[in-house]
Amino acid sequence: MPLSAPQNWPMAIGSVAWVFKNVFTTENFLRPPFWLFLFLALCISAHMSLSKADIRGALSGVSALYLFLLLVNVIIYFSHLSSYGEMMRLIGQYNIYILALMSIAVLFSLITLGLSYLLFRLMRR
Repeated sequence: MPLSAPQNWPMAIGSVAWVFKNVFTTENFLRPPFWLFLFLALCISAHMSLSKADIRGALSGVSALYLFLLLVNVIIYFSHLSSYGEMMRLIGQYNIYILALMSIAVLFSLITLGLSYLLFRLMRR
């Protein structure tokens, strides 16, 4: 039986907290490669934007993914497979991993925003 949405929130929050706790450790802050990672992550997040060509290119992939998922759902429906609970558990786990990784991306974007604001305020003086 799949977990309901309110039961998944503590697991999702715990997953995000685990990622932050393990990425931002004292040991990591003492290592030069971690500072390079932070610098590159901030540079990438500061310049990340999709062009119209990127979006047009992604449309074919989204269409193929939609058709694939539609086909899988039709096969599961007509074959009367009872794997709905397992499938929902796997999708939930995937979403929790994505949430944890995207929270790191949001953090880097917020750091970039803060640094940009500080530089803006310093340059106005």
